[in-house]
Amino acid sequence: MRARIALIGSTADTAIEMFYRSAFQRLGHDVSVFDPESGVPRVLNERVMVRLTFSQRYLFADRALLQFFQRDPRWDAVIVFKGLALSPRAIARCRALTAPARWANLNPDNPFDAGRATSSRFVLSAIGLYDHYFIWSRQLVQPLMAAGARAASYLPFGYAEEHHFPATERDPQLASAITFVGSYDATRTRMLEPFAGLPLRIYGSSWERLPRSSPLRRCVAGGIVFGAELRRVISSSLASINLLREQNAGAHNMRTYEVPAMRGLLLTRRSAEQQAVFPEGEASLMFDTQAELGARIEALLSGHVAADALRERALALSRGHSYTDRARELLATLLR
Repeated sequence: MRARIALIGSTADTAIEMFYRSAFQRLGHDVSVFDPESGVPRVLNERVMVRLTFSQRYLFADRALLQFFQRDPRWDAVIVFKGLALSPRAIARCRALTAPARWANLNPDNPFDAGRATSSRFVLSAIGLYDHYFIWSRQLVQPLMAAGARAASYLPFGYAEEHHFPATERDPQLASAITFVGSYDATRTRMLEPFAGLPLRIYGSSWERLPRSSPLRRCVAGGIVFGAELRRVISSSLASINLLREQNAGAHNMRTYEVPAMRGLLLTRRSAEQQAVFPEGEASLMFDTQAELGARIEALLSGHVAADALRERALALSRGHSYTDRARELLATLLR
């Protein structure tokens, strides 16, 4: 069955929404992506104004979403990615307008996290409005049901087939480097600083915010990497560090699947969900503490780890975990 699917969320190239758009298209479906925050006046998106006018932003986003569905209300499925900028009232109105379309929320963050960038009272209040709620952590399924979800399912992250695959050539300058790809924050800085004297290379946004005294400054090799540049970094480096944020503890994140799919060696904080897919010592290396991370790095640098064998096993195990696989599973659950 060829379905008409509306994805509501970001249209940035690096957004998970765009990975799912490609996945649904690969499966033969008709897909449109709409960002309701495109209706928010630019002045309200300025850093200072965001805090002062946060409640006003919802009004513009709500109106933009309603206008989108008024123009074309005929959909088989509507998938909202988190819905941070949408009020429950707007979602309910759009649901009525698009009936009998099935509505789902696919939340790549923790809806119970109080951080303004990850959740809001609107996200929590809207949980019961969706036919199905898809979440990346098994630990969040029952809390969602307790919060009023009609149905909730575990749907892990994955890798995008069009972006996350092994680089055709490895960069010899990174062959002995340990890389970290991710944005700056103080917690990550504290974790990585003891290894500044090692061949550590850091890529990502906002690392210019590092304190001038931080020894990590010498390790920052570049800004945001995506596409071919990300493949070069991950495929070429000796190993790629994955630091699970607090909300991902015990679970996994996007890099969990992306690194193995690019034939990278996943050096990640230990968790049960990652162990189940990429077993430690067989398809990944894991750590709990800073000291254990240091021991793993030293073993890699001294050649005491069969790095290529780990890479190849992880690459093989990553098959079946693409966003095309996730999209197929999502639709089978939502439209059954």
